[in-house]
Amino acid sequence: MALTISKNPYETFVVLTVSGKVDPQNVKDLEDNIRNAFSGRQASMIFDFTGLEFIISSGMGLLLVGRNLAAERGGSVLIAGVRPDVYRVFDLLDFPAFFKFHPTVDAAINELLATAG
Repeated sequence: MALTISKNPYETFVVLTVSGKVDPQNVKDLEDNIRNAFSGRQASMIFDFTGLEFIISSGMGLLLVGRNLAAERGGSVLIAGVRPDVYRVFDLLDFPAFFKFHPTVDAAINELLATAG
């Protein structure tokens, strides 16, 4: 499956939906989308990985770039909807120590909304 990335901006955060496979041929697309995700008052980001099938290590490293960009704005990064086979790789690399994982995008949104007020 080809990589598709879409951005859904909210007032104080953005949801970046990443579907398909992040591979050497398209990892730059992911980087560009992460680096250009924020605008206005947005400080936090949710990665919607519901449709993510595969991500190369350099793509995983870009999630840390997103985390740093959010931190510079006083925000955070949450990851939602990760398939069990993909989550195993995140877990092996200790990503749960750096990111909060949620089963759904709605759960991640609810956390951001609860902590915003």
